[in-house]
Amino acid sequence: MEALPAWVGDYVQAVATETETPVDLPGRIALAALSTAAGGRAEVEVRGRWHEPVNIFTVVALPPGSRRSAVFSAIIRPLLDVERDLANDAKVAIAAAELERRIATERAEKAARTAIGADPLNAGQAIGLATDAAMAAESADHRQAAQPVPARKPHPTDRSCVGRIGRLTILPQ
Repeated sequence: MEALPAWVGDYVQAVATETETPVDLPGRIALAALSTAAGGRAEVEVRGRWHEPVNIFTVVALPPGSRRSAVFSAIIRPLLDVERDLANDAKVAIAAAELERRIATERAEKAARTAIGADPLNAGQAIGLATDAAMAAESADHRQAAQPVPARKPHPTDRSCVGRIGRLTILPQ
């Protein structure tokens, strides 16, 4: 417990007291939750140019009736709440990016139609405008807002397995 930051240690102790479990169980799960939250965002320099991501591998194996589910729920709930909030916030950015892409595409198509029908004296300028609009539309295609990668989503074979980009987090239901 002394190795944990005070706020994590206090939360671990509160969960252990509430669930009547040894502090080892919520402590280990808290480390796994922190590792999941930091996954891919932090790394340590071992020495020289050798860098490694900050992550841990932990397994909690207890017999039935050990209150694992209650502890997992209490520890993981804040992580899932933050992910839900991030996903809701991302919806606005994603909708705005999609609208920007649609507008740019329509402008590019309109400019192309104008260039096709332009008289030979104005064709060069019309083609330039159409090219600029097409490039703006292509740029808008590449500026998509990202949907947060959830720490927990159903896996085809095991509903407690979670796929991440290059990572795997295993959490109970």
